[in-house]
Amino acid sequence: SEPLPDYESISPMRRARAITGADQLLPTAIIETFRRTRTFSNGEAEVEIARVEVQPQVSEAEGASAAARPALLRGVTEVTRREVVAVEWLDGESLLYGVGCWRELFNEYAWYEYNLVTGIQQPVEHPRANAITDELPAALSLDEPTLFERSFFSFAPGERRAVYQTDLNTLVTVEPDGSFARVLYDRLYNISLQGFHFPLSQGGVFAAYFYGGYGDPVSFITANVNGQQLSQSPKDPADPIAINPNLTSITLPGVSPDGKRVIITREINGVTGYYLRATDTDFTQLLFEADPPGNNWPPPVYHLTPAGDRRIYIARPVEGEARLQCYNTISTQLHDLTRLPLELPQDARSWMWIAPDGRHLALASNGVSGGLWLINLTALDVCE
Repeated sequence: SEPLPDYESISPMRRARAITGADQLLPTAIIETFRRTRTFSNGEAEVEIARVEVQPQVSEAEGASAAARPALLRGVTEVTRREVVAVEWLDGESLLYGVGCWRELFNEYAWYEYNLVTGIQQPVEHPRANAITDELPAALSLDEPTLFERSFFSFAPGERRAVYQTDLNTLVTVEPDGSFARVLYDRLYNISLQGFHFPLSQGGVFAAYFYGGYGDPVSFITANVNGQQLSQSPKDPADPIAINPNLTSITLPGVSPDGKRVIITREINGVTGYYLRATDTDFTQLLFEADPPGNNWPPPVYHLTPAGDRRIYIARPVEGEARLQCYNTISTQLHDLTRLPLELPQDARSWMWIAPDGRHLALASNGVSGGLWLINLTALDVCE
């Protein structure tokens, strides 16, 4: 008999993946099933599936985002021009990015999943969004909605526990339901938390940044969500009101994978530049002299290669142009890699994260010139 078409329009992409068994994410599609009927000599009939065709159906806008985007600059590919304020790498080939206001809780962002191989991106729900329950604020003693909103409650990517700020600005880590609280740092009531930064996709290490506004020195701590302090307190141990002068930076510090080293910028003995600093002692080493940018630029990325090299990726303006540079701590050489598509007025912010395999950097910014860009480090000069 003639094939009988059976159309079914499916959305979202997850169902398309389940039907086709494909690894890549498909946009809205039409599943066209062709069946045929066979009649046997005894008069019985049997219907069987002849073939199944999957035809992706994308709008003009979806098609543009699904296609592999061309490189804007050397090694740089644009993913979106939305205001991206968070990135979580899933693996070396895919990531999640969040769009919204950086002050909001993560579950209030609009989240998207992007595949580097296919170039396809689709709206998704954050995997921990359902952990923000109606009971959670009370479990954290943050019943007042404004207190919960300013807590910066965040799950460490790939880890179970979360970190947040209490009503007295104390930093605490907890289980997903708010139980088994572990206090990290207290006496922080007179400094302003500006957010947490998780440099890696696992391990639970993070930095917390404290400052008032653009141009102010940045105080910081490092810790992990299991409740382990990895740095000194940002408050002066001799004066409960004063800031610890040894734990400040002109720019947002970059954190090593173990949280025990940071890359800071400051003036020491008349020399302004980028310094490597231990977080639990006062050891400080000059890497190179430079004029640092403002505290709205991305924190440096501290990458430990499988071969044992320590590479520091830095985004900063050089002669009026945003550049990506790499400093190798073993060879002590600074390499200029590529121009960056960053335009950062004082009211905009930017961040960087490295992929688990160390092959790509994700560069994000908010504001009118915001977006998300991928930097293919394998297409740039080797940082030796």
